[in-house]
Amino acid sequence: MENIGTPIKSSASNAPLPTQEVPKESLGFPPPKVIRTMKSDMFEVSQSRPMINNSMTMPEKKAPMEKSISQIPIPVRTSAPVIKMNLKQSSSSHFFSRMMVVIVALLILGSGGWVTYKFVLPKLSTISFPSISFPSFWKKNAGTLATTATTTPTIVTPPPPLIASQSEKRFVVNSQSSLELFSMVSTERMLGGALDEIKNLSFVEEVSGTQGTTETNVIAFSRLVSLSGISAPDIFIRSVVDPFMAGLLGEEKGLYTPFMVFKVSAYDTGLAGMLQWEQNLPKFFDTVFGTKVGSQASAKLKFRDVVVAGHDARVLGGNPGLTLAYMLEDPTTIIVAESTTALEKLAGLMSGK
Repeated sequence: MENIGTPIKSSASNAPLPTQEVPKESLGFPPPKVIRTMKSDMFEVSQSRPMINNSMTMPEKKAPMEKSISQIPIPVRTSAPVIKMNLKQSSSSHFFSRMMVVIVALLILGSGGWVTYKFVLPKLSTISFPSISFPSFWKKNAGTLATTATTTPTIVTPPPPLIASQSEKRFVVNSQSSLELFSMVSTERMLGGALDEIKNLSFVEEVSGTQGTTETNVIAFSRLVSLSGISAPDIFIRSVVDPFMAGLLGEEKGLYTPFMVFKVSAYDTGLAGMLQWEQNLPKFFDTVFGTKVGSQASAKLKFRDVVVAGHDARVLGGNPGLTLAYMLEDPTTIIVAESTTALEKLAGLMSGK
């Protein structure tokens, strides 16, 4: 496309046209029509907006910019040795702290072992530990594992007797019948003993405890009454404070005299119970100890009031050799014996004389 305003060259000659143009409007020609193209539009826009012109020419400047960026040094390689040096210092400090912890732990263990060897072991050598047996689970019997269960009796120390004794005989009430039990007591009485010797007769029963053990307990007075089959007043049974004492006292000719000692809760209930028990008391002694006091007693033979060792007492009248007496040694202590001489000796022992 030709630009408007450009001099028109003649096709006949090559001589230059005059430099001064004559407007065509003055010659009577209409103005030429302007034809717009894409190239002319872009030229006008580039002239009005220089920034767009620069952006359009950006590809021409890209190569120098890339060259300048590639020439900028990267600082990673120069800072790497510094980081490596810090890591080495950190690892060395951790290693030193761990070594210090190990050394301190060894020192503590060493001092503890020295203290144990110096002070604890000598004391442990003087302590005797009970032997413990463990069941064997590795022995086989007919292709099966065999285990044996054993029961260990638990020894319960009985309370001290109400009167100090020189010897003791224990009877297990649930290991034989009542007849066999009291027969053994009678046999023990017939053996006799030294003068003024006191033998404590302890009536106990064995019961199953925990973990297959067997416990031995002293029976109550009500249990002895039940075994004898001779009744006693309820007021007296309720008044008795267990444990009671049954025993043998050595008198002249090496004979044993049976006796019993009771602690009661109150004087009134104890005395009232003994007064009601007078009817069956001789039979009770005959059954438990194998005496014959009850065979001599009759309706005409009754208890009467006497004084023994300065205390009020009750004595069964009749044969002096076959008698029975009881007394309240103090408001809560009752002593029953087969003779008044035994009653007097026992009262002196209870008083500490």
